[in-house]
Amino acid sequence: MVINHLGETTDMVVRHIKALSGYAFQTADQYIFGIGGPASAAMEMAMGNLLWPRRSVLVLKCGSFSGRFAEMATGVGADVDILSVDDGLVVTAEQVAERLKERSYDVVTMVQGETSKRSLHNGVARDYATVQVTRGFGRRRCRVHIEHDAFAKG
Repeated sequence: MVINHLGETTDMVVRHIKALSGYAFQTADQYIFGIGGPASAAMEMAMGNLLWPRRSVLVLKCGSFSGRFAEMATGVGADVDILSVDDGLVVTAEQVAERLKERSYDVVTMVQGETSKRSLHNGVARDYATVQVTRGFGRRRCRVHIEHDAFAKG
């Protein structure tokens, strides 16, 4: 059987994938995008579409994968600020809140599962204080991009 990639069957498959992805990542967000490529492709697409010269980004860095956001943002000419932690640690909600008090950012990046250091950044994602901080991003003209890399809740 051949399925038309522009037909109703493919539309149904995509709807199901989006619904199951929402369940897997515990979100009701309607903006779930599947990328036919590695996480790096999605990261580059996000950086290329959200950043350009004179736009600012705060990169939450706790390993090599999250550090790639800084490289990509630099490549498109953005103003890059890195909040980095020592090996084995993750960025905390309090650290993010402090940095946001200092200045506004157009974009904040975070890698959910930093596989290069075997760390899971769920403390920031789940911390109530961070939820309040991220809600404040809108008032501070900030978009949030979270890249889930290889970890999912089990």
